[in-house]
Amino acid sequence: MSAPPEPEVEHTASSLPGGGPVSRWSPSRVPSPTAWIWFGLVVLCPVLGVTAWLGATGSGGDVDTAVWIILGVGMVWILALAGTGVGIGAARDVLVIDDVRHHAVGPRLSVRPGRTGVVADVELDGETLAELRDVTGSRSGRKKRRSSGGPRRVLRVDGVEYELYRRGGRRPEVFLRAEDGTVARARGYAHRRLRDWEFEAGERLFRLRLDVRRNPPRRTLLDDEGRAWRVTHTKGSVELQLPDEMKRIGAAAVAVLLHDVDVRARELATRLQVAKGDGEGGADLTDTWGSDSGSDGSSGGSDGSPGGSDGASGGGSDGGTP
Repeated sequence: MSAPPEPEVEHTASSLPGGGPVSRWSPSRVPSPTAWIWFGLVVLCPVLGVTAWLGATGSGGDVDTAVWIILGVGMVWILALAGTGVGIGAARDVLVIDDVRHHAVGPRLSVRPGRTGVVADVELDGETLAELRDVTGSRSGRKKRRSSGGPRRVLRVDGVEYELYRRGGRRPEVFLRAEDGTVARARGYAHRRLRDWEFEAGERLFRLRLDVRRNPPRRTLLDDEGRAWRVTHTKGSVELQLPDEMKRIGAAAVAVLLHDVDVRARELATRLQVAKGDGEGGADLTDTWGSDSGSDGSSGGSDGSPGGSDGASGGGSDGGTP
């Protein structure tokens, strides 16, 4: 006897994270002043021309003056039409693809460029939570990780160090590892120009979607409980809110991994825009996520570090290829 068919689940706006995505035609999805200035000129110039003509001829004014005014406005309008391409390009570069109707509210975290000797400071509600540093030398009692002898990038939270690693390929990975194992991990999955990232910290899972062609000022992070969290990028810093039940190390780890992924994604988007401007439309979208070496301490040494039961061994540029 066959099992009865499962009932279809109807997804309403209230059952989707953040109340569902905003309309694809919402102006909020195009946070580009340049684009809106050009679009505004295209709409405003004809209105000014008609107003000038009616004002000059309706009150018995000089028609020649009105003609000259209209010609001037017309020239500006032609220039605005020519600049519409610039506006469309600016709009596409910063287009927000994952906006939702509302975001959850929680403790505010930020990752900002640090002081001298500090790569970045992680702040929680305005107070320093952790520091991201480049530290020279290998840990005591462990083999040297890098043949280049470059510094290790470590996150210090409450006096404990967690080392940052990367491995590249078609499924890139970034993770933080302590002496007793991996504490947080970010995995990327490529779908043509899209990158789906999963962030694991403790028992929590977050998801983020990136478009490598875009450089938006904000993104949306989805958690495993169906909530949406806003991530904002401003002047090399990343600001976000996370659930208040998360532990300090978990919150710091997610913020740092997200910052690392965000910086690399923006670098890739910038390179693609430059390549497009130079006529190199066939730029590779995967090779820029290769494993680092040296300063960021992501490539493994002869001991296969970081290794471990999680199978996150370091390696070459295609270490993440299945």
